[in-house]
Amino acid sequence: DPAMKPVNVKRAKSSAKKKATVSWTKVWGVTGYEIQCSTKKNFSSGIKSATVKKNTGSGTVTKLTSGKTYYVRVRSYQKCGSVNVYSDFGKTKTVSVTHIKTGCHRSRFFVSQERISVSAAGRALFKCESVWYDREN
Repeated sequence: DPAMKPVNVKRAKSSAKKKATVSWTKVWGVTGYEIQCSTKKNFSSGIKSATVKKNTGSGTVTKLTSGKTYYVRVRSYQKCGSVNVYSDFGKTKTVSVTHIKTGCHRSRFFVSQERISVSAAGRALFKCESVWYDREN
C-alpha cells in the first residue's frame, strides 16, 4: 500500500511573512498529504497543520509566528471509503519563519536638503541626501 510509506521532507523554507513552504518526495497513488509544523522538536504542543488534497510535491503552512523556528514533518494519506489511512511521518526539517516579505518595496526618504544655487530663471537648485530602507507592505 503506497500510503504506508513514510514521506521525507526535502526542503522547508520561508519566503513570506507568517508562511512556510514545504517540499517532499512524492508517493504515487495517495489521496493527499498532511503537513505539520511545531515549535517543539517532539511535536508535543503548538502544532499547526495543513492538508494538501492532491498528489503534489509541495505545500504551504500559514498562520505561523514570524521570527520563530519550526520543526516540519509530512505524512501521506489514502482515502478508504469514508476513512483516511495515514502513513508514518518521515524525517523532520527545520524552518525559520521570516519577519518581512521578500521582494518588498523600497522607499526613499529625504533626510537633508542644502540650497546650492539659483538659476537664471529664478529656480533654486538643491542638493538632497537620502536614505534607503526596506519597509513591509
